[in-house]
Amino acid sequence: MSGAQFCIDVRVYLEDTDAGGAVYHTSYLRFMERARSEWLRHLAPRSDASSFVVRALRLRYLSPAKLADSLRICLRLESVGGAHIVLWQGVLRGEEALCDGQVEWASVDQRLRVCRIPVALRDTITVWQAGGMGS
Repeated sequence: MSGAQFCIDVRVYLEDTDAGGAVYHTSYLRFMERARSEWLRHLAPRSDASSFVVRALRLRYLSPAKLADSLRICLRLESVGGAHIVLWQGVLRGEEALCDGQVEWASVDQRLRVCRIPVALRDTITVWQAGGMGS
């Protein structure tokens, strides 16, 4: 793995938190989904043919984010198979890791059946992983 990484920045809003101002565990999932969506848009901005669903998810909650925090949501490609992509994702506040984990994405067709990742997208992912595209 090359270590190519893609990140987005998010701000924690009231809607992301509980009454005490700590971020709900499900908000981390939304932040990570947003980063995956932006990564895919970065790789294939005009691709309407590729859809992915979460097949497996394993997270560790390390420290709470708080209302108004500025967070960085990052991902790295761990592996790409015929129909699956495995990503590491992390939520950071500065240098502090707040949440991290592994997400497996399955490529699906219009009927939501698992299918092979389109060759052009696989090739683009390979180039990105090798550091040939900006992140």
